[in-house]
Amino acid sequence: MNEFLALQVAVTRKGDPDNARSPAAQYPDFRNETFPGVKLTREAALRSITIEGARFLRANDQIGSLEVGKLADIIVLQHNYFEVPEADIAKQKVLLTMVGGDVLYVADGVEDFKNLKPRYPNHLLADVEMKSINGFEGRKLPEEVRRSRVGKIRRRSGCGHNH
Repeated sequence: MNEFLALQVAVTRKGDPDNARSPAAQYPDFRNETFPGVKLTREAALRSITIEGARFLRANDQIGSLEVGKLADIIVLQHNYFEVPEADIAKQKVLLTMVGGDVLYVADGVEDFKNLKPRYPNHLLADVEMKSINGFEGRKLPEEVRRSRVGKIRRRSGCGHNH
């Protein structure tokens, strides 16, 4: 799932024909179509994938907002989400990613974070793309590649006890 695209759709009720992951780019019928439903404010859209998502999972005591005593996974964006034009919400660039207090990613060339050392070097992430196994992009992959990716996902998600 592309959270930035989901935020943009929630705010605009339209897909993004310039975003390869958007149905508006894949199917001409969606290009100028307004999706049903009420537009959300930017705050309501952001709350829906953070605080409200945690509440839905009944985990709002542990996650969903930045508070003392909660687990915090955060990202720093190139532009202020509340100020970027609506059409550019899904085009945000992530500059820093922290999970469980560990810095996992720092974008190349970001002066403000030059003293932070990410857990994984960026060159190891270069092949990681937002592709699903059977989604828009996955359909184009040869069968043997899809099987290979499924196997890797299954191995990585194992419990670590050789089960």
